[in-house]
Amino acid sequence: MPAKIKISDRILLPLLLLISIASVVFVFYTKNKNEKHGEPKTTDTPEKTVETFYTWYKNFSGNPLVSGAYKASPYLTSDLIKKIDYIILQQGSDLKGLGFDPVICAVDKPLSFRIGNSETMGDTAIVELIQDFGEERTLKIGLTEKDNGWLINNVGCPAPEESPLQKKEKISLFFSKGDSDCTKVHKIEREVDHYSDALRTALNLLFWGPTEYEKQDGCTSLFSPKTKSILKSIRIVDKVAYVDFRDFREIIPNASASCASQSFISQVTGTIKNYENINKVIFAIDGNPKTFYDFMQIGCNKENNMCSKEMFE
Repeated sequence: MPAKIKISDRILLPLLLLISIASVVFVFYTKNKNEKHGEPKTTDTPEKTVETFYTWYKNFSGNPLVSGAYKASPYLTSDLIKKIDYIILQQGSDLKGLGFDPVICAVDKPLSFRIGNSETMGDTAIVELIQDFGEERTLKIGLTEKDNGWLINNVGCPAPEESPLQKKEKISLFFSKGDSDCTKVHKIEREVDHYSDALRTALNLLFWGPTEYEKQDGCTSLFSPKTKSILKSIRIVDKVAYVDFRDFREIIPNASASCASQSFISQVTGTIKNYENINKVIFAIDGNPKTFYDFMQIGCNKENNMCSKEMFE
């Protein structure tokens, strides 16, 4: 009997230790998960959904749009997340072109907020979110009831200010269409959501490449969703545009082919000239024009200032 008890202890003690560790991990995971999006998740009422989401948004350390944290929120519909994604796409991942935060309809976060009146109509609802910026501003938050509770599907800004989720404007891009002249490009217009920096918006959309509809219409380009983030910066000095790219050579290695390089440069140059009165465009990869022009098999010359780095530093 004594031998049997010792064997049992050897099994029991490690088992108890594993159970203790698992309990600690579960508690930590649950606490961490809850902190991320204002859990525990309670969406029994539209008011509670709005209060919980905006409490999390206001207290978030950093910018939920820049970090992408809003994408994982259990309080937003997938359609609203896609709308926000599209706004960020137009303005660039650094949001430099964004006029104001489309979730709070302001540049800065409010000092505080409170829930105002609400109205429920079947499986839809509107809740007033009253934000304090030193003066009160009221947003009308639209919600829809799903299987997992009430979710936010629209943010309405107060008049006369209009939410970038609602406003539509036109933007122009330039793509090739298979012409024998590789430098020839064609103007394409798109209706997009609100933007405040037209040039940056146009370039960010250009680097996503043509849509399926535009492809069917004959548009061709080296640009695609794989190249959506290649723009690092653009500056214009004395009618010269200086465009700096992230290194795209492995993403589109065939860009160095003769016709492909001409098409690449013409599409970018055409789009820029549509918005700015410039004489020429000089390109660089990670701040180095020589890297760009050597890859494109053009080399350094007077047209590109002999690949001087000065304007990219």
